[in-house]
Amino acid sequence: MQDEEVSLDWRFSGALPQFPRITLRELKRFHDEARKHFTMEIAKLERRATEIAAEDDEALEYLSDMSAELEGLLDLEQEFAILRLFRTLERFLRLVLMHLRESGARVR
Repeated sequence: MQDEEVSLDWRFSGALPQFPRITLRELKRFHDEARKHFTMEIAKLERRATEIAAEDDEALEYLSDMSAELEGLLDLEQEFAILRLFRTLERFLRLVLMHLRESGARVR
């Protein structure tokens, strides 16, 4: 059986190609803001640690724990960024398939 040629309509020349660029730009902006925030908070804790007397083990341990927790959150944010990246790719591919089907293409 011979496949028919499918013409692509306005959806492929307009908004659809822009979707990944816009979404990826927003994803990068969010990731950069989160990284900046967590890095700034970790730097604040490090500055506070220099102001605390070396004998104050309890306060230094608290700041160390808080710093480790923030670093863990930063790592978690990076993992979520990867998940959001795959979600963006999946949404884009779903839109492409939807528009192909609406244009009359037989998608297997």
